[in-house]
Amino acid sequence: MPEMWPRVAEIRMGLRLTPNKSLMKASSLIAAFVAAFSIAAQCYGQALDPSPEAKKERAELCRKILCRAPVNVRVLLKDRTIMEVPFEDPSPIVLPNGWVTILPGEEVHIALDVVGDVLRNPHAVKQPADSPPTVSFRFTQDPKTGDTSLVVSSTVNRPIKFDLGMMLPDSERIRKTSSCPVLAGKQSYEHWPHPIFQFVAARFRVVPSDTTMKCE
Repeated sequence: MPEMWPRVAEIRMGLRLTPNKSLMKASSLIAAFVAAFSIAAQCYGQALDPSPEAKKERAELCRKILCRAPVNVRVLLKDRTIMEVPFEDPSPIVLPNGWVTILPGEEVHIALDVVGDVLRNPHAVKQPADSPPTVSFRFTQDPKTGDTSLVVSSTVNRPIKFDLGMMLPDSERIRKTSSCPVLAGKQSYEHWPHPIFQFVAARFRVVPSDTTMKCE
């Protein structure tokens, strides 16, 4: 396992997502999240500033890339209360460093450039396609138990793998978690017996033919 997630997991986010902070502004949430990643922090920290100038810059960026629309994220917690976080402005699905963010209730489609055995340039698209090939993520939560599910499908013509991190509702950190290989044209399904606020996927790659297909 690469050391990227363990290093990220040690970065304090300056943010604690608890029911008492359920009305936290989306700009604060994303700014704290992006600040964990040195590649993206400088360019995105300012873009998420609530000033009129920064809002204008963010709007210009979202005219160039596909962003998620404003949304009110709801997560069922273990104590049966609902945590709500309003994302009041459009926000990027793919960060400038290529990391893909997925929120509860979302289905996002990520197109990739295939260069030999390398997957490059992840960028969000509205619909899955064969050319360029796409990887789709569907993030759901069971309304009764609060359990989390992630379904990943791929139109890449070879098995692929990626690193996966998660942010828990009561945590300030991104923690590494398992991810399963996705076979060509197939789906993978993973389940976590607890709520998750956000997934982050990164380092998309083709699985070598001599590699054991296992979730890790």
